Amino acid sequence: CCAVGRTPPCTDAIISSGISKVIVGATDPNPDVNGKGMEILKKAGIQVKIDDTFTSRINKQNEIFFKYITTKRPFILAKMAESLDGKITAFAGKRTQITGYKAKDRVYSLRNQYDAVMVGVNTVIYDDPLLTARIKADNPRNPTRIILDSQARMPLKSKLAATAKEITTVVVTLREADSGRLKKLRDQGVEVVFANKNDAGIDILDCLDWAAGFDITSIMVEGGSRLFTSFVAADLIDKYIFFISPLLIGGQSSVGLIDAKEMLMKDIQFVNHEQLGKDIYIEAYPIK
Repeated sequence: CCAVGRTPPCTDAIISSGISKVIVGATDPNPDVNGKGMEILKKAGIQVKIDDTFTSRINKQNEIFFKYITTKRPFILAKMAESLDGKITAFAGKRTQITGYKAKDRVYSLRNQYDAVMVGVNTVIYDDPLLTARIKADNPRNPTRIILDSQARMPLKSKLAATAKEITTVVVTLREADSGRLKKLRDQGVEVVFANKNDAGIDILDCLDWAAGFDITSIMVEGGSRLFTSFVAADLIDKYIFFISPLLIGGQSSVGLIDAKEMLMKDIQFVNHEQLGKDIYIEAYPIK
């Protein structure tokens, strides 16, 4: 990197350090860099060699930054916990504990890594989540909490509203939403953002553009089946994480992972899996 951003350019540090040879594993896709850093090093008499041995690993390590810097939109991780028969809750409007404690700990760790988490307002109403990173670390970081709420239905007594003055909490809504309720949310410390409207309600692309404008480079979507399905249908997901529990729910009142009348048929590639207590952790990417 030869550009000035949140930190000084790496090229200056390399030149002043006396390093004589630099091996580049992956080029920086930042338009402000685009190979300029390597040219600066060469002009300073430093030998520069490109080696693609670990390029795929480096690209994965930097997948969030690479997506954001090239598209100006946040990297989207969709996280869902489900039973073996693809259910996320036993009863509509009521929370069902699906996964165990080790899976929960992994979710807390993921929240610490992502700039923001996003849920729909129904998740707030039914689950009353806190959406924080409850981990043991020297510098734990809570993500910005984003709630898609087209009609300003977010409960004023919810955990998110109660902690909004300590942890950044944003309600994305429409301009026709109840102004009185929005004022009460603002009084509790909730930030209100207005998005454009489409046939499904809030225009998700408009919401993502807003987030990118405020340097939110990554979002973990944790919402229910409706929000998850909206992102899947719009091909906006960059990475999936599934927590599969050895549990069968069944029943007509249960809610499935996908909430769509039309067939989606999206191909996904599994790249990693791991046993977490009783549950299975699966990491996957969409095949685009």
